[in-house]
Amino acid sequence: MEGYGAFSFLIEPDGILEGTIYNGSRWEGVRSRPDLLPFRKWVEVTYVYDGVDTSALGVDREQVGLNLRPYGRIEPVGWPFGLSVGAWPNQDKRVFHGRIEEVKLWRLPT
Repeated sequence: MEGYGAFSFLIEPDGILEGTIYNGSRWEGVRSRPDLLPFRKWVEVTYVYDGVDTSALGVDREQVGLNLRPYGRIEPVGWPFGLSVGAWPNQDKRVFHGRIEEVKLWRLPT
């Protein structure tokens, strides 16, 4: 899933879970170990960046990745692609193979 030019939350083919934000000059984030996610089993995956200095990944409410660095301000989701779920926004790359049951996004007050 990508909010174009703002954030991404990916599952790589080797099972790495990755969450990143774009701060206007570079992509920053956190990655899990390979082969983390099981096949043929529903799991809840989360990526949280607090907007200050904590970026965390979770699987079934267990922390699987953490980065404690200030990334800076998250850029707003950009035009023309907006929010993309299940494929890279402007290319036929990183197409998700599986099922997505639910997606939740929220913005905390500033």
